[in-house]
Amino acid sequence: MSLKQMQDTRGPEGRTSVLDNSKIRTAARPCGAGPTWLLVTRWGLIGFTLVVLGIAAQKLIEQGAWIGVVIVAFLAMCVVLVYGTRRSVPMKYLLPGLVLLVGRRPLGRADPGGLSGTHLSA
Repeated sequence: MSLKQMQDTRGPEGRTSVLDNSKIRTAARPCGAGPTWLLVTRWGLIGFTLVVLGIAAQKLIEQGAWIGVVIVAFLAMCVVLVYGTRRSVPMKYLLPGLVLLVGRRPLGRADPGGLSGTHLSA
């Protein structure tokens, strides 16, 4: 038997695939699509988050803190990208923790541990 004959998957009724499509059941709704109330709730929460970020950006614009505006806009894009799609499931768990971790860190402090070493000197 030649290599060409071994690779040929055609049967007597014509070209068939390795999987028999007649035995595959399809779901009534697409995979991952939930009930309507869940979809409305998810987009409502995404919208609420974007409104809060928009208010924060407006306050930063009034103060002239343009770096803060860029950071808030980046967060808004991340929220839409991560929570608006079905991709990147691990980021749905990592994004809130990363935002809180970075937001908790004070900017401009040279001593992150709070120990300057002055209390250790005798």
